Parts: sequence; C-alpha cells; structure tokens
Amino acid sequence: MGSGSVVEDYVEPAARMAFLASVAMVIFRMAVMPELLAFVGAPLPLLYLLAPLAVIGLIASGGFARVYRATAVWCWTGLVILMMASTPFSSWIGGSAQHVISYVRVDFICLFALAGSITVWSQVRSTYKYMAIAGFMVIAVAKVAAKPGGDGRLALDLGFDGTISNPNDLAAHIVLMTPFLLYVIAKSGTSNLIRAVLVGTLGVGLWIVLGTASRGAMISMGVMSLYFFIRMRGSQRIFIGLALPVAAVVLFMFLPQSTTTRLMSLFVTAEISAGQELGEAEESFQSRSYLVKKSIEYTLANPVFGVGMDQFANYEGMAQRALGQRGNWHQSHNSYTQVSSELGIPALVCFLGALISTLRLVNTLYRRARREGHEEMEQMSSCFLASMIAYMTCITFLSCAYRFTLPAMISLGVAMYFSGMRELDQKKALAGR
Repeated sequence: MGSGSVVEDYVEPAARMAFLASVAMVIFRMAVMPELLAFVGAPLPLLYLLAPLAVIGLIASGGFARVYRATAVWCWTGLVILMMASTPFSSWIGGSAQHVISYVRVDFICLFALAGSITVWSQVRSTYKYMAIAGFMVIAVAKVAAKPGGDGRLALDLGFDGTISNPNDLAAHIVLMTPFLLYVIAKSGTSNLIRAVLVGTLGVGLWIVLGTASRGAMISMGVMSLYFFIRMRGSQRIFIGLALPVAAVVLFMFLPQSTTTRLMSLFVTAEISAGQELGEAEESFQSRSYLVKKSIEYTLANPVFGVGMDQFANYEGMAQRALGQRGNWHQSHNSYTQVSSELGIPALVCFLGALISTLRLVNTLYRRARREGHEEMEQMSSCFLASMIAYMTCITFLSCAYRFTLPAMISLGVAMYFSGMRELDQKKALAGR
C-alpha cells in the first residue's frame, strides 16, 4: 500500500549533477572498485573525476549547508575536527598527520555525498538498487578471487593491504551489503529471474562469510536475523528471519574442519576445550582480549586527545618494548576503543553520537512509514537499520572506525529521513484535500 512516490520528482540541474556524481562515487567505493582496478593495473580516472563533480554539484545546489540539519552530521564533523586537534599531541605527529590528511581528502566527502544530493524519495529508491548492485559485485569478485590462506580462512589476496583483503574485513563488508540485496529480493515487482540470481548470490555471500571464519561476522549475521525476525511481517519474516540461520547451519556442515573449529570457539570455553586443538582461534581470542584491555588502559591514560590517529599499534609496541616485554604491534580490533584510545573520549562521544543519531532518524522514519502505510519506505528503513546494527556489531571486533563506510551510511540515513519525511508530508497533504 502506498509505495509509489507522490512528491514531484523534478530536481534542479545542479542538484541532479550532484546526485549522479555522488551516488556514483559512493557505489564505486562500496563495490570496492578502486582496489580491484588497482589490483588489475587499470587506470582510475573515474575515481578522480567523480569526487570533484560531486563537490561542485553540492556547492552549486546548496547541498553542504543542507546536510547540517542533522545532528549526526554535526557529530561526525566534530569527530574530524578532533582528529585534527589531536594530531599535535600524537605519539607520532607525522604519522597521524598523514592519516588525517588522507581521511579529509578522500573519505570525509562521503558524509556529504548522499545527504547533500538526495532531495526526493525516488533518488533513495535508485540508491538502494545501486547498493544492491555493489553488493552483488563484491560477492561475485570474492567468489572468484577469494582463496584459503595458510590458516584455511578465505581472503582476497590483492597484493596490498586493501579494504577487504583481510578475512574479517571481507566478511564485515558482505554483512553491511546483505540487507540491500535482501530488499531487492523481497520487494514486490522484482522479476523472478533477478530474485533467483540474488538468492543465489546471497547463498554464495553467506558461504564466503562462513569461510572467512570471522566470529564477529557470525555474531553480526545472528543479530541481523534476529532484527528481521522481530521487525518484518508475515512471509517476509519467515524468509529473512529464518532463511539466513537455516542456510548458515546447512552450509556450516560443509566447511573445512579448521574453519568450523574456529567458529565453534565462540561457544567452547577454555575448560571445555582442554585437550582440543583450538590453536589459532584461542590465540587470536587471547590477543584481541589483550589489545582491547590495552586500548581501554590508553584511553584512561590519555582521555582528551588519545595517542594519535592510527597510532595505537605503534604506541603499544613501543610501550611494551620500553618495559622490556614483547609488544603485540596490532590495532585494537575494536572500532570504539580504537577511537577512544587514539583520539580521546570526546571523539568517542562524537563517534557514538553520529551512529546513534542516524539510527534514531531512520527508526523515526520507519515508525511513521509503518503507521501511515508506506510499505516500501517501511521496508527500506528496516533494511537500513539491519545493515547498520549488524555492521556496528561487527566492528566491535574490528578496527574500522576510519573507513569510508560509516560516513557513507550516515549520509544515506540522513538522506532517507529528510526525503522520506517530505514524501510522507506531501502524501498526507494530498490525502487531506
């Protein structure tokens, strides 16, 4: 009921250019195309063209000013300001400065891209289709290029440290994109052929996630399934809420022994596993626990500015060496303590404020759409919330705080809220005539 757009879809030329360039830039990155093109040695002229076009369009259409209607955007901007402010106090000023400059130059634009360029609901609908295409591309490339490493875990060997080259990062990115594929599968009007292709793609994606043996991704998939089961209605609840865990159990039976052992370490305590070969999984758990404890320790010792952006690994290693002990020399493996330990507690407040505010905005849209019978908007809002909640769960076990994905998702959430509310207001006004 009421899934069609009722707002006039005319968009000013500058705003249209901003939208086309912005959505292309975001989808280009969500599909991880820059890394894949670099891997095959292809030139990247499109990547360098899209961002300037998006900036020009946003300036011409007033998009930059428009995004600051949302508290989430103010919070994330505050986070970036604190990145800069913390640099002079970094344990390695040069290293932090390099990362801050790179973030502002390459990733910060993602915060404004969709929120500043999307003005009508039909553009949100188009963006969702492109997000599903990006998810399809990521899974397709992973199916072809992901190979078991020395520990038996699936990973993309790109020859350099890419966004999804690590098994855990690959799994997290697929988790993030899964709800957009589910939306296209579940929505009315999707052809049976496309639905069948995407169902198969999701099956492959789930197999890859399990094959990475990422315990954080496994937990996130469970959280996503639970969310859908609670929020969805009727047959969609059965399909999405139950199909994922059932498929996971079936696929789990065909995984290599090393992978199943690592995943099962989530549920096997040290006492129960005595005498069993948990090996790498147990060592990984102990290492991560140590790093999280250290990140909390460094947060409390450096509560205002932290130890410097991207400097936790160096700081920990040097500190342990000074004590005559062996350092771990790894990131904190927790995005929240990554921010607090490297940028300080005020930065963590901004980080959490942006994420929570985005969830509240889209949840408000979801509730109103459900109350007023806009089924499409209800489903799209639910899928966005599932993606964000699952990803926020996943990054509890990963150091992904400075990736482009979070500002891009915040931008999409803000765009959904304002264009969705406008759509619903216009629908209500028309119904009252």
